[in-house]
Amino acid sequence: MSSCGGGGGSASNDLTSETNSATASISANPTTVFLGESTIVSWSSTSASSCSASGYWSGTKSTSGSETIAITSYGDQGFTITCGDASSSVEITVNTEDSEGSCVNPHNPDIPQSYIGEYEVPMAQNSFGDDHLYKGIGLKDYSAGQVYGAHQRAGTSWIADCTEIEYKKLMYRMTLRRLKDHGVNTASIYNYGYWDVTNDGAWEVNHDTKDLSDADIDMITAIANDLGLDLHYAWQFNMRIANTDQLLFPFDGNVRLDMPLLIKIMDAHEEHILWEADRLERISVDVISADWSAMWLCWHCGVNDEGHTQVQIDELKDYYMERMGALSTKLEKDSQAKYIWVKVWSGMTNVYLTRWMVLGFLSI
Repeated sequence: MSSCGGGGGSASNDLTSETNSATASISANPTTVFLGESTIVSWSSTSASSCSASGYWSGTKSTSGSETIAITSYGDQGFTITCGDASSSVEITVNTEDSEGSCVNPHNPDIPQSYIGEYEVPMAQNSFGDDHLYKGIGLKDYSAGQVYGAHQRAGTSWIADCTEIEYKKLMYRMTLRRLKDHGVNTASIYNYGYWDVTNDGAWEVNHDTKDLSDADIDMITAIANDLGLDLHYAWQFNMRIANTDQLLFPFDGNVRLDMPLLIKIMDAHEEHILWEADRLERISVDVISADWSAMWLCWHCGVNDEGHTQVQIDELKDYYMERMGALSTKLEKDSQAKYIWVKVWSGMTNVYLTRWMVLGFLSI
């Protein structure tokens, strides 16, 4: 424990009380720490000759000052300063690696032996050597919010100890930390949302329906930055209309295309990806996927299964390539992203895939 006189410091959770002529004020920064970390407790008073500490700390204190205090006990910890007849208190939350506030990891990550069988299970730590420059894991279909919601609907007992925010923060922190421990240096996060249809028929993402909210992305980014991990961001084109059970267009695993539908898909996708890129740049996410994930385009099908001629198929593919190439160029010029990351989900042939590699992988 180290101390210095003079008071001041940044304040949060500040509670001041006044009795007679004496006043006392106390604050802590930060108010959330991991077990073994420190917080700076600052206090001040007026019209008092001395102060005393109680709660997590103790002893006689000067009338103002600050102390850096190492935290060695888990849970919520309170600090009180009493100066004359006045007192003030502040509380901090102490987390372990497997906890966030009152939320303790409720899951067992071990794979039951009965599930493993006789063959070795491939693990990330068995796959990444020191000579690998890119050691990435994708978190596709990993949705801590959906897991929380399922347990909440089921009335699982641990829900009482975990808010959704605490649970999501804990799950992503533990997941990213364990991936780093296994040698991963890059994590890819996938997001999706539903669409609004405007009065003029345009499609716009309803941001309130995103699986990972903008606040969630901010939180995950902060955790990754603290761990020294790079983040890649990918958008899954989910064709559901917000607040309905309807779809923008029929989908059975493939999108049956004609040129007007492809143009509308590309218009909506480009507008949204540019919006995402602008926001991600501001929070220091350096890599975004220009293409979408989890939606295959059927070039030969036709919207009514009428089939397309080879000429029509080539026209559709050429248009798609031109629009994706133009989007990649816009991302390169309009943002400081290190790379435009391209994932080909759209059923390209090898020839088109080669052309796509030339158009799509652009770096600054």
